[in-house]
Amino acid sequence: MRARGIDLEVEVLQEGDSSAQAVDSPLAVALARNIQSVTGKPAQFEMCPGLLEIRYYAAVGIPALAYGPGLLAVSHGPREFVPVDNIASVARVYAATALELINR
Repeated sequence: MRARGIDLEVEVLQEGDSSAQAVDSPLAVALARNIQSVTGKPAQFEMCPGLLEIRYYAAVGIPALAYGPGLLAVSHGPREFVPVDNIASVARVYAATALELINR
């Protein structure tokens, strides 16, 4: 931007390593299967722009994905909310996924 004559300064307020998990990994496959089974809807994987704790797991080779009952569009903002029905649904997905991976 400076080459275009725009005077600017950049201050980094928060920075963290990124992480990703292949959609064909055992964790992702199990999670997707259980989301479909519990909710009746196919899983939709997407990158999250936030700084999540999964980066710490990835750094030491532990597969991790972020999945929860909240809505990304309103998370961590003044209008954040979580539909109560989503909490029970996500808990069932967690339990089924954990059991599937433990019993592999």
